[in-house]
Amino acid sequence: MTIKIATDASMDLPKHFIKRYNIQVVPMTVNLGEQRYSVPDGVESNYLYQKMEEKNIIPSTSQPTLGDFYQIYKEATDDGSSLIAIHVSKKISGVYQAGKLAQKKLPDRDIEVIDSHTATLCQGILVLIAAQMAEKGKGKEEIIQKIKELRSKAIVFATLNDLDTLYHSGRVNLTQKLLARLFNFKPIFWLIEGDVKGAGRIRGQKNLLQKLNEFGQKICENLAVKIFFVIHSNRKEEAEKMAQYLREQTENVQIEVGEFGLVAGAHTGPGLLGYAWIGEFNPQWFFKKKKRYRAYKKMTDPERIDYKPF
Repeated sequence: MTIKIATDASMDLPKHFIKRYNIQVVPMTVNLGEQRYSVPDGVESNYLYQKMEEKNIIPSTSQPTLGDFYQIYKEATDDGSSLIAIHVSKKISGVYQAGKLAQKKLPDRDIEVIDSHTATLCQGILVLIAAQMAEKGKGKEEIIQKIKELRSKAIVFATLNDLDTLYHSGRVNLTQKLLARLFNFKPIFWLIEGDVKGAGRIRGQKNLLQKLNEFGQKICENLAVKIFFVIHSNRKEEAEKMAQYLREQTENVQIEVGEFGLVAGAHTGPGLLGYAWIGEFNPQWFFKKKKRYRAYKKMTDPERIDYKPF
């Protein structure tokens, strides 16, 4: 029996992967002022990032309707195929729950809906792995088991150029924004097991890029699957340079560049750089100095976190 893979627009996979593996994508909507854009097919992310900067408008996102899920799931299984749908973490969005409701409306279809426990290009990597396994003829249960095994190792680590978008969306206050600009601090955050947390800051662009290169090299030595994404929002040139550096320093790793799409990027804005991967993560690879590592541990203590999810 043919197995098809579905997901939602949060996964940010480059379009050539979606086309290559015939991945079914439930669209989402980004609202920029009075304009509404369908993601991923309606508009390119870099266009919207440019509009955000030009017009100083903070976009919002709309979750797909139950009908959107029903249509994608039904069309994918009309020919008798099985469907595995891998969606953005339920800690971040209500997409997974909507997918489960659509599944119940198609009781005669073989559909499995999975919470990826992640988002953006880590979700994309899980989707890609599932699609590759399906193409190789792996069974449905084997694919599901593999995705559930890997999702706990899915990690996004990223930095922001400034706090402007987070300030306008109410996620940081004016003092935090001004201090970051005054001292040229680059805030850092990470996403693991569906939780987004602040992870400290680093001062200066040159120092940041050097540390990211060193950090990326260490990550590539400890991957669970040999695909690694350099992620960015409207910083393609820098992301390409980082990817090229890592290609020269590592072997047997597929290193790709992917854009942090507008579904998540609506909350962070342009200027993001970072990585998405499935594998090990030791914060001391990045925060090598003991003082900075202790500060990181203090900031990421679950009892001290007060974060508004996207």
